[in-house]
This record gives sequence, C-alpha cells and structure tokens, in this order.
Amino acid sequence: MRILYWTPVFWPDIGGIELVSLKHIEHLRERNYDFVVLTSHGRVEAPDKSYYNEIPIFRFPIIQAFKTRNLSLLSDIHAQIVDIKSSFQPDLTHINFGGPAPMGYFHLKTAEISPSPVLVALHGSLSGLQSGPGTILGQVLRSAQWTTACSKAMLGDAHESIPDISRRSSAVYYGLPEPGLEPAPLSFDAPHIVCPGRMVAEKGFDIAVTAFASLVTRYPRMRITFAGDGSALTALQKQVRELHLEHAVTFIGEVSHNDVYRLINQSTLVVVPSRWREAFGLVALEAAQMKRPVVATRVGGLQEAVINGQTGLLVEKGDSAAVAEAIDFLLNNPTTARQMGERGYVRAHDLFSWGKYIDMYDGLYRMLRESFKHEN
Repeated sequence: MRILYWTPVFWPDIGGIELVSLKHIEHLRERNYDFVVLTSHGRVEAPDKSYYNEIPIFRFPIIQAFKTRNLSLLSDIHAQIVDIKSSFQPDLTHINFGGPAPMGYFHLKTAEISPSPVLVALHGSLSGLQSGPGTILGQVLRSAQWTTACSKAMLGDAHESIPDISRRSSAVYYGLPEPGLEPAPLSFDAPHIVCPGRMVAEKGFDIAVTAFASLVTRYPRMRITFAGDGSALTALQKQVRELHLEHAVTFIGEVSHNDVYRLINQSTLVVVPSRWREAFGLVALEAAQMKRPVVATRVGGLQEAVINGQTGLLVEKGDSAAVAEAIDFLLNNPTTARQMGERGYVRAHDLFSWGKYIDMYDGLYRMLRESFKHEN
C-alpha cells in the first residue's frame, strides 16, 4: 500500500512528532507499506529532496511562503506537490496535525489529484483553534475518513471543537520501541534529577529551577541536568546563576534519542513541569521504559502518561512548591519511588507498546483503503 505522509517537520529535526513519525514509517515499511513524505524545512538544514532508508522526503519552504505571502512560491510548491501525487498515486493519505507548517492547505488544494482515503493524526490540541466549516483545519478534519489523537485528552478536545468527527475517530496512544538498555538501579545517595525537552517557556523548566533552589540545601549532593535547546535556554541559565545553583545544575544541550535514554538511566527521577496542554508526554514514557518515577504537571495527555500515586506524582501547573514537595517525597521514600518506576515500566510495556501502536495504524490503514474501494 502506498502512503502519502504529510507532516509539519521531519527527520533530521528531532522532536516528539518527528521521532514518532520516523519510527512509524520505518516499522510500517516492514509490513509492505511504501511511503513518500511531504514536509517543510525545519531547524536543521536539509536539502529539498533526500532519502532516509530509501524513503523519499520532499521538503518545501511552506512557512516562508506563508509568512512572506509569496504567491509565486506558493504556486511553485503547489505544482511540485501535484507532480509528486500524480506520479506516486497514493492508496491512502496520512496528515499529521501539530506543528508550524499548514500542510492542510496544500492537501485541500490538491485533493482531486489521485484521490485517496484520508487519515488525520492529531498530535496537539484543537482547543482554542478556529475549526469552523470555512477554515482549512475544519475542512481537512470534516472531509477526512478517520481522525486519530495521541491521547484521550486530545480526542476530547477534537470532539468538542468538531462534534461531526466523533463517530469516525479514535485515540491511538504513542508507543516507542524498546530502548535496548537495561534499567540501572535508582541512586538516592547522590540524587540525579533529569529534565529533558525543548527549552521553551511553555515547558515550564523555570518552575523546576525554582523548585530545585528550595531543595539543594537539604540535598547537597543532588545534581540536576537539563537536556535540550530552545528560546528559553539563556533565561534559564541566568535564573540558575541568580539562584547560585551553578554547582548543582548542568545544561547539556540537545541530545539524540538514544542519549536521552542513557541520561534517564543515570537519573533518580524525571521532572516534566509543563505549563501547556501536553498532547501526551513522550518524556514520561521514556522515563517509564527506564523504570524512573516521574514528577509532572496535571495537564493534557500527561495525566494519561503518568498515573498519580502509581507511576509518579502529578502537581498543578506553575506550582514550584508542589514540584519541590513531590521531589522531596520521592527522595525520602526510596521504596515507593522504586515501586513507581517498576509500575511505570510494566504499564509502558502493556499499554504503550510499540507493537500495539503499529498494529492499530496497520489496521486503520487497511480498513480505510477497503472502505474507500467499496465506496468508489
């Protein structure tokens, strides 16, 4: 089956959607699917056309074209996509929602070129977005044969925004392949707290820094590592200096996915202090795969990735005192912390397994293609 895969940003950029998309395509190719990827240029410089394990990737300056209102560039992108679709003749179109590039515009403009069933995968919330029948987002979702969301929270947001899609939509939880790394024992003699993610304001890492400031005197051997890059990095580094935490806090910048696992495996616990409505919280899943308890905020899909009191502790967003209290509890209760890590590990294997994720999309792809054939 030939799948035309639209996604806002793709490899070599690495984030939540990019990571899941890459693994999604790699593993479904093993089940005899062919993919062509249509995407935009991201943070990492990459050619307009390249290949990843023989998968063609076409990148377009979509964001630039819309920002500058360059009609000539928009027309050129449109013409290229028409050529690609005419040549590839997809059996199904998969559209990822959740990033900066408005892929839906070009999907709608080229919908009559080699028509195929459409699946829209929501990797973010529709809450607060314009999704009426006259909007691009509304048209894409209302015309799609099926919509998936990466958590029940995101699916609920979608149903509230567009009730029409309720009967042709489902939640498909993220999965991640097994990291191939044996979880190390948790260390409480010299506690190591890890905060992986994009260093941007909505991730709430400044709240974590404030929480750490109230704990370092009580735990003089505690060390904190931030892994990631972004627009808030300079402000976070300044905050650390002003609170005189340089001896305890390390910023290591952006790391590869495999290195994230190695970093988590050196930790005592993982903190995810997001302010915004997280679609799911892949960091929490990565922590669970390494048997680490998680302290996270009670937002969006994070409440499904972390079960309060069982696999970690959930606190209200923006509450640095609550974050500090949760960390303090886990460090003072090693047995409970270890049990939470163990339960998270089992739950990740049972509920968020990669095999289950791939089986779900394999089944949806086949069902949609067969339904489309019968209807046409």
